[in-house]
Amino acid sequence: MTAESIPTLPRSSSLVARIDDALARSMESFCRVSGSSTPEMLDLVNALTRVTSAGGKRIRPQLFYWGYRAGGEADSPETIELATAIELFHVFALVHDDLMDLADTRRGVPTAHKQLAALHRERGWNGDADHFGVSAGILAGDALSIWADMTISQNLPPNGRAEPFRRAYDEMRLELISGQYLDIATGGSGDTSMTSALRLARLKSGNYSVSMPLRLGALAGGVDQDTIRGFEAFGAVLGEAFQMHDDVLGVFGSAAEVGKPVGEDIRQGKRTTLIAAALASAPPAVAARLLELLADPALSEAGVGEAKEIIVSSGALDEVRGMLRERVHSAERTLAGLRLTDEVRQALHDLVRIVAHSD
Repeated sequence: MTAESIPTLPRSSSLVARIDDALARSMESFCRVSGSSTPEMLDLVNALTRVTSAGGKRIRPQLFYWGYRAGGEADSPETIELATAIELFHVFALVHDDLMDLADTRRGVPTAHKQLAALHRERGWNGDADHFGVSAGILAGDALSIWADMTISQNLPPNGRAEPFRRAYDEMRLELISGQYLDIATGGSGDTSMTSALRLARLKSGNYSVSMPLRLGALAGGVDQDTIRGFEAFGAVLGEAFQMHDDVLGVFGSAAEVGKPVGEDIRQGKRTTLIAAALASAPPAVAARLLELLADPALSEAGVGEAKEIIVSSGALDEVRGMLRERVHSAERTLAGLRLTDEVRQALHDLVRIVAHSD
C-alpha cells in the first residue's frame, strides 16, 4: 500500500471546505510520517482517512475558528491548522466511541475497527478477525490523537497565548474521557434520572462539542475574559441542545441523518434525555416495559417501534423538543449580548441553527 492509495478528502473554498482541504493535507502527512516507521501503519491510516472523509459538518473546528476571530485577529494558515487539529481529535474520539458501542457504521461507512476486521478476513490471517479489528481500532484512535497533538505543537499561538490554550486543550481531553466513562457507568448503574442525563449531556457532548472548541479558539485569539465567559455560557446551553437533538435523532431520525442504524440508542440502553423523560412520565407498568426493552441488545425492529411508541405517548418527545428550543433561545439571547463583530455574530448565529437543527 502506498500514499497514493489513501482516500482523499473533498476540497473547495468555503471555511468548511478549507478545513476539509487542511484535513486532506494533514492525513497525507500522517500517512508519510506513519509509513516511514513501518508500512503496516498505512492500514490504520487508510481506515482513519475513510472515516474522516465520509463527511461531518466540522462544527468543532468552525466554532474554534470563530472563537479565534472574535478577538479581532485576522485569518491565518496557523488558525486553520489548529482548527484541523480539533477535528482530528474529534475523529479519534469517534473511533473509540464506536469501539465502546461496538458500532458497525459511522457517517454511512464501516467504522474503523470494522474496516480493520474486514482487512484481516480478506488477507486470510490467523486468529479472530473481530478481536484484531478491536485491537487495531484502539491503536488507530491512539495514533490519531497523537497526530492531533503533534499538529497543535507545530502551530501553537504566539504572544503568551500558548500556555493557556494548551492547558485548556488538555482539560478538554480529560473532560471527554470523564464523559465517556460516565456514559458507560450510567448504563451500568441504571440511573435513569433527568439530572443524570443532563449531566452526561454536558460532559460527554455539550462542553466538548461546543463550549470548549469556542473557548480554545478564543484563548488562541487573545479574546478578553468577559467575552470568554459569555462564550462559556453560550456554549453550555447550546451544547445541551446539541445533545438533546442527537438524542431525538438517534431514535426518530433516519439512517441517512444519523450515519448509522437508527434505534441503536435503545438497543444499547443509553440513558438519554429522551429516555429519562419517558421513564419519568409514563405509568409505572409502561415505564417498566420500556426498561425491559432497553435491556435487550438484540431487540427487533418491532421492539424498537414499541419503545418509540412509549416515548411518544408519554409526552417525552415533545418535552425534550421543548427543552431543546428553550436552550436555543437562551443561547441566542446570550449571543446577542456579546461584543462581537457582525461577521462573527452572524457566523455563530448560523452555527446555532446547524448545531441544534432548529429553524
